[in-house]
Amino acid sequence: MRTTFSIAVLGLGAGLLVKAGAANLPPVITQQPTNLFVPLGSNATFTVTAQGTTPLNYQWFYATGTTGLGTPIGTNGPVLGLRNVQPLQAGNYRVLVQNQYGSVTSALARLVVGLPPAIVVPPVSITALAGTDVELSVVATGTTPLRYQWTFFGTNLPGMTNPVLLLRTVGPKEAGPYAVIVSNAFGIAVSDPVSVSVLLPPVILIQPQDQRVPLESTATFNVVATGSTPLFFQWLFNGKPIAGANDSTFTVTRVTANNLGTYSVVVSNAAETVQSSNAALQAAEAPLITVQPVSLNLPVGGMALFVAQADGTGPFFYQWQFNGVDLAGATNRLLVLKNVNTAHAGAYQACVFNSAGTVCSSVAMLEVFVEELLFSDRFPGGSGPTQSIYFKGHGVNYGAMAEPGEPLHAGKRGTNSVWLTWKAPATGVAKITTANSDFDTLLAVYTGDVVSNLVEVASDDDDDSSDSAANAPGANPYGWSVVRFNAVAGREYHIAVAGFDSARGNIVLECGLEPTTAPLPCILLQPRDGVLRPGEPHCFEIVFCDPQPGAELVWLLNGKPISNVLLSVDRTNRFCRPPTLDTDVGIYQAAIVNQGVTNRSSRVELQFNSHGDTNALARDKFLDTMDHVARSSVAALGQTSGVATAKSRGKSGGGSGRRGFTTTQIFSTWGAGTEPGEMAHCGNGGPHHSKWYAYQAPTNGTMRVTTAGSDFDTVLAVYIGPGTDFATLTNIACNNDARPGVTWSDVSFPATAGTIYFIAVDGADISAMGLVHLNIAVGDPVIVVSPPAHQTVLPGATVNFSVDVSGMSNFVYRWRFNGGVVGGAVTSAAPSHSLTLPGVLVSQAGIYDVVILNPINAVTSPVAVLTVLVAPSFTQQPVHMAVRQGSNATLPTAVSGAPAPWSQWFFNNAFLSGQTNLTLSLTNFQLPNQGRYQLLVTNLAGLAVSDEVELWLVNTQSLFVKFQDANPAFTFRVACPDSADYVLEASTTLTNWTAIATNPAPFGIADFVDPNTGSFTNRFYRTRSD
Repeated sequence: MRTTFSIAVLGLGAGLLVKAGAANLPPVITQQPTNLFVPLGSNATFTVTAQGTTPLNYQWFYATGTTGLGTPIGTNGPVLGLRNVQPLQAGNYRVLVQNQYGSVTSALARLVVGLPPAIVVPPVSITALAGTDVELSVVATGTTPLRYQWTFFGTNLPGMTNPVLLLRTVGPKEAGPYAVIVSNAFGIAVSDPVSVSVLLPPVILIQPQDQRVPLESTATFNVVATGSTPLFFQWLFNGKPIAGANDSTFTVTRVTANNLGTYSVVVSNAAETVQSSNAALQAAEAPLITVQPVSLNLPVGGMALFVAQADGTGPFFYQWQFNGVDLAGATNRLLVLKNVNTAHAGAYQACVFNSAGTVCSSVAMLEVFVEELLFSDRFPGGSGPTQSIYFKGHGVNYGAMAEPGEPLHAGKRGTNSVWLTWKAPATGVAKITTANSDFDTLLAVYTGDVVSNLVEVASDDDDDSSDSAANAPGANPYGWSVVRFNAVAGREYHIAVAGFDSARGNIVLECGLEPTTAPLPCILLQPRDGVLRPGEPHCFEIVFCDPQPGAELVWLLNGKPISNVLLSVDRTNRFCRPPTLDTDVGIYQAAIVNQGVTNRSSRVELQFNSHGDTNALARDKFLDTMDHVARSSVAALGQTSGVATAKSRGKSGGGSGRRGFTTTQIFSTWGAGTEPGEMAHCGNGGPHHSKWYAYQAPTNGTMRVTTAGSDFDTVLAVYIGPGTDFATLTNIACNNDARPGVTWSDVSFPATAGTIYFIAVDGADISAMGLVHLNIAVGDPVIVVSPPAHQTVLPGATVNFSVDVSGMSNFVYRWRFNGGVVGGAVTSAAPSHSLTLPGVLVSQAGIYDVVILNPINAVTSPVAVLTVLVAPSFTQQPVHMAVRQGSNATLPTAVSGAPAPWSQWFFNNAFLSGQTNLTLSLTNFQLPNQGRYQLLVTNLAGLAVSDEVELWLVNTQSLFVKFQDANPAFTFRVACPDSADYVLEASTTLTNWTAIATNPAPFGIADFVDPNTGSFTNRFYRTRSD
């Protein structure tokens, strides 16, 4: 048996009268057909669910209005299927369900057939001048309303929802990729990204400055400008262009009266042209020294007074020098030396500077009474004191020349040699030194009678044999020499003093003999320099003249003991280092002690070369470097000479890699000094502890030289020129710190194949010395040929970004996400030109780029935007609501999805104009607003439709009850004003009422199900508002 209900709607406090009786069941619709929103050409399916005595007959209708059944269509089943729907099929549909006991008509279900958007005229890239307005526009077709959302770097621009994007007063922050998303209820179209390039006109930040320099010197004008690159420069002299002066720096290489005047520079780019202010080049008058210091010849214990006086524009600053080295605290025009001794003997000079320049006085010599020695230009030289175990005297080597067959003293290229013969008065250990001479000396002692057939007894260039304290860094700035040897009574020794590489000047020679029966350990074969690959083992070998039983041998590294061994009777000792490390690089020396007498070997160096070039050495003296260059043969460069070349590097994946050349030389500057006339590298003061390295470019290209990896604050300078002396060198690049926060240096410049480049590495101050990593590369810089592309994918997809580059291999790639290294590792680098993201997550959406490095440079690619699509879904559905007349109604929802979905509200199956927010807001709610509401959301990944909800108009004088369902239980909905609580009562007599539910009414709406209606022949319901 089935219960049939009739419903009466009364007033406040009224209820439902239920009349029950037995009957066969007419049709009842338990699930209404729902609205459909489908794109053009797709399929649409309406479905209805009904109950009742079978058979049930179905007839679908296309309803042209809200009344009447409409035009019959379709099949006679509960499902209406429409294929390839077209705009004429849009409208309302309903179904009539019948059996022999009755019929029922469904609610209207709306079919919306929409055209997805299509972009007809896409936006185009534009280049604009900074400060102007820019418009990007799009023309699209599709079912209206069309919604527009402009994006910048893949991110929505708030409020930019029109077909025309207006960017006012653009600047650098507006430059980048733009796209527009056009959407409606049936799909989304996304334009290809277009670029807005903003041209910044040149702005001169630092104007060229006036220069006041001496005639015949150089003057350099600089300008610092910013603006969109490339920037073009044209220097002007007295308003006229200077040919070839097209850099930010312009140097007048030789200032004369003809090029004094005004200089300016025109800076231009594609946006604009600006001109700097004028800078005047004037001839400066350096200080003029009117009183020169006078040479003095004083006895030991006397007082020396040197005076210098300068005229011109003050203030003047004085600095006295002794043998070319600044004297601490000697900054007055007077220099007073009290109680002089032979250690004070030497060259004194005052350097005076003002704002215009520096001038140094003539050199004044201080001679302390010592014997004049009979040096001779010809072998065997004059005779020295023969009966004294000690003598000290002086002489000169001006005008002297080397003789045919004369040996290379100390193995070095030297000229201007003079000779002196000394006969030892006793047997013992002799020590001869050129300390306090005023030039770089070579010292050698021989026996024999013919200059071409002499036997070397001892020789030295730069005091290699002294102890580490006396020969600490900077203690021997003029390259004095010292030798020690076993002298035999009555034997003549021929002493040669020469100038290293043509140096000449005043000689101070001191000879002392310590009579002893304990001989100086004699070294027959000195250890040799070693150059090897990092990690290779190496042995130093020293050979003694005679067996040394019981002797103790100590090896020193940078002046500090590193081994202690007792010698057997063998004449040869090998000191080996296992696989070598950076800490093994430096200056080695052997000290042997026998019977209380100590002798030291020559100093030798252990250096690393990345390619194992055994003759590529960094050297303390520039002239040593030049000497090796002069003896190099073209066929042997980099293999049997001191000029280094580099090994080529092949291609790596991800780019058009071309061959290039790299090398790294690792050496120590401990013990390095300076040379007379050596320049202050990069204008940094000094020099302090410089070393030189000669490199011959193997190809044309960009040469990059760095000291990255060095353990102290370096100064780097590169020179070209004949190199016969410092005056012939031209500086082409220099650097102190590569960037703020680092202490290593970095220079790059165009290199020419076959050119020899002289590279100087110095410390930034007097205390800066240590391990140098000198890295050299020649090749082409990185250029991005094909940048990574923007990508739009669904979650879980595999994303692959790639970049193609050209330049010198091998490339290193460091991929970045939103500015940070991919994976969060600060120093990690992706090993490939491609970046693969498997199973991509929404959190991985953002901006990607890649930093590409090769030995020449590093560049950053243009950015690629990754958009990860997530179809929209409702996390908060709208709810039914009772609304008081004249009040405001709000239907909030919440939606997830990426990119952020577009929203459109419907009212009674029709578009609700202007309601495109997730929250529906209605003001002054009236009867025409009562009805069914639904929200459609869509993005690139799909669409979602909310539950359909009803808003009912209520007031304090009415109670609205709506029949919901009659089977299997009685269900009805109650609408109350002000979200009031209510009591639901039931009765079968209309007299006695029983409360069956007490409920609050959220949003003024409550549903009630009475499962007991089948137990009564009739039942009445009413609500009572408390």
